[in-house]
Amino acid sequence: MPSSTVCTLSKEVSRSPFSELASRPSLAHALAHSLATSFVRSPGQTSTGSILAWLRRIVAEEDYERLNEEAVSVPPGSEGVLCLDHFQGNRTPWTDAASRGCITGLSLNHTRAHIYRALIESICFGTECVLEAMRDGGFAASSIVIAGGPTKSPLWLQTHADVSQIPLVVTKVSDAPALGSAICAAVGAGLFETIGKAAAAMVHVDRVIEPNRALKETYQRCVERYKKLYAAMVRLREAGLE
Repeated sequence: MPSSTVCTLSKEVSRSPFSELASRPSLAHALAHSLATSFVRSPGQTSTGSILAWLRRIVAEEDYERLNEEAVSVPPGSEGVLCLDHFQGNRTPWTDAASRGCITGLSLNHTRAHIYRALIESICFGTECVLEAMRDGGFAASSIVIAGGPTKSPLWLQTHADVSQIPLVVTKVSDAPALGSAICAAVGAGLFETIGKAAAAMVHVDRVIEPNRALKETYQRCVERYKKLYAAMVRLREAGLE
C-alpha cells in the first residue's frame, strides 16, 4: 500500500475530460477507460501504506497486527496527536511536491500506538480532502470500493469509513488490478459480450464497513485541524524553518 488513488467512473461522455478539468489541477488526473464511452478520474495520495511501513521499521516491530491491536485502544483523535501524511509530497488536493510529513501534539503520555493511529487518521484525513475536492468538482461518492493491502486492516477500513462517513465495500477478490485484468481477458476470450456483464458475474461483495455516525463531528474537527496543519507547514517552509 505505498500510495492510494480514489477513482470515479464517468459514463456517456460528450467531450474530453481534460478540457473540463484544466481549471482544477487537483482533479486533473483523467484516464481513458476500457469502456469507449467512459473515462476515469483518479486523484490520489502519494504516501499511505508506505508511511505505516516506515513507522513499523523505526519501532522495530515486525507484526502489523500487533500495531493495529495497540492502536484500537487509542480513542479517535489519538488524544491530540495529529500528523500530516505528506512524506512524499501531496498530489490531491494541493498538488505540492515540496510538502513534507510531520507529527505534532506529542507528550510523554503518548505511545507508539498513538502515533500509529494518528498516522492512519492522517491518511484518512487526506482521503477526505480528496473526496472533498471531487465533491467541489461535482463528483460525490456515496460509497467506496476498496482494494489491496488495506483490506487486511479492520482499523484502517473503519477509520476511513468514520472520517468520510461513507460505507466501504470490500470485494471477495481484493486484488483489483488482477481482477480487472481477468475481466478484460474474459471479454477478449469471448466468455462475456461486454465488460459490464463480465464485471457483474465476476465481482462479488464480501462485506460492507458502515461508518460510525457518532464520530462525524469529532472527525470533522480533526479534518479542519489537518488542513490548518498543512497551511502552517507551508508558512514554515516559506520562512525557511521547515
